[in-house]
Amino acid sequence: MKPLLSIVFTDFDGTLFTRERKISEPDYDILVKLGKSGITRVIATGRSVYSISKVISDDFPVDYLIFSSGSGILDWKNKILLHSCHLYQKEIQEVGRIFFCYQVDFMIHDPIPENHRFHYKQFSLNNHDFIKRCDIYRDYVSELTDISSLPDQACQFVGIIDENKDWFDFLSGKLLINSLNIKLIRTTSPINGRSIWMEVFPGNVSKASAAALLCEFLSIDQSRSMSIGNDYNDSDLLAWTAYSFVVEGSPDELITQYRMSDGEQNSALANAVNSLIVL
Repeated sequence: MKPLLSIVFTDFDGTLFTRERKISEPDYDILVKLGKSGITRVIATGRSVYSISKVISDDFPVDYLIFSSGSGILDWKNKILLHSCHLYQKEIQEVGRIFFCYQVDFMIHDPIPENHRFHYKQFSLNNHDFIKRCDIYRDYVSELTDISSLPDQACQFVGIIDENKDWFDFLSGKLLINSLNIKLIRTTSPINGRSIWMEVFPGNVSKASAAALLCEFLSIDQSRSMSIGNDYNDSDLLAWTAYSFVVEGSPDELITQYRMSDGEQNSALANAVNSLIVL
């Protein structure tokens, strides 16, 4: 018997938005069909609203946007902000102190809804992924002079540490030992597909917590939820939804836990939905 679905969550970069920087026709069509069937469609992404608005139109066939890894929820059709949260001074100062101490190249983003703007501190001269991200947002960035110039409120930190998992683990230990109210998320860079991004959010932030809030708001039962993703920052959402899929090329840790969407990556969402329901 086919399960009943009321809501579908899809990651964006590397899942719906492929490595070829496009959305496939089958995936676009399945979003349209889901909408016609009354099933709620949600993009759950690490991107800000500003960033995702650069690649999808206002009439793109989704209903809600979970953005900045769960820091905010937007009614996509009506452009109404439903939820947001941010870091406070205590966490900002301590995370900043550790990043300065260990010379981590990092950005600190302004509070929502201006979180496409950020301040940055660069220590390495050859962190090309970091340099590229600063260049992409060059109209919205400013350089930090020292730790005293950190803001009092922020959406998140992004530390870019190349392809060094041991360094990520070391820094995680330094941050978490202080019992700060923060959440650390490991993300693979959407820019070069290799560098590790250490994202630091308020402790209650995750794609899963935002999904739970949205389902509560819409009176949708968790047992009727589905998600699909491709990276470490999707793991909590995949663990939360009733039916969970990953795409080809996802980390082994995710592939061993969740169902692989059959077929080509460029139609992973469509293949996953079609395996569950008939539209």
